Amino acid sequence: MNDFVPGSQVMAVNNQAAPTDPMIQANAQFAQVAADQRLLSLMQASAQLQLFQQFKVIETQAQYDQAIDAFTAAKEKIKDLEDLRKNVVAVPTKFVQMVNNLFRQIRGGIEKSKEHLGEIIDTKKQKDLQATELAAKEAEEKIKKGEPEVIEEDGVGVVQMGEGEQTPPPSNVVESARGAKVHTRKDILVEVVDLPLFLKTLSSKNKRYNWFTEKADDLIDVKLGVLKQLIKDNRQKKIPGVKFKDITKTV
Repeated sequence: MNDFVPGSQVMAVNNQAAPTDPMIQANAQFAQVAADQRLLSLMQASAQLQLFQQFKVIETQAQYDQAIDAFTAAKEKIKDLEDLRKNVVAVPTKFVQMVNNLFRQIRGGIEKSKEHLGEIIDTKKQKDLQATELAAKEAEEKIKKGEPEVIEEDGVGVVQMGEGEQTPPPSNVVESARGAKVHTRKDILVEVVDLPLFLKTLSSKNKRYNWFTEKADDLIDVKLGVLKQLIKDNRQKKIPGVKFKDITKTV
């Protein structure tokens, strides 16, 4: 069976064109991987090593030596498995990266255009809104002063007294002559400009901020790996709010 080349629409199987359904192609490639003798050997090793999970306590020197040998073998098999996995996914991963980069570049250009167009549409809509508000204000002032509003009907000027028509609220939909519609909506921009003050507020006991402090765990994602490395590098074990415990692990 020939290997499938990512991006190709045809995979040769028994000299016949295979279906182009992605799931069928993926299943065929997975079957090849699952049948690899190296993987089968690692699966057998995994089954053998899992037998050691039945032993809870080491009682004799022979068991101790056996556990150490098995532990060392497990480390080697984990490395072999990871090396094999990387080898299997190397080409597909590179293909996915290339495709994603290509699509990311194309999307980036489209998104920049969309953002620019949105900005100039917003500017135009804001100008139209200001003009509408100014016209409504001028009409309201005329009514307050008792000045008649002259409107034209069938080419004839008609004097209208009293309140004119109410200005309709601005629409959140802008439509082009060809029928394309652009929707606008109100939103807010949020930026943390003072991290220490933000964290201080987040830990505040003031009930005024309960709606905020109650979601502290959702707002803050502490990278424990980075924190642990910093502690090791600086040989520090005194940080307010952080609990330390020395442990010994077999590696």
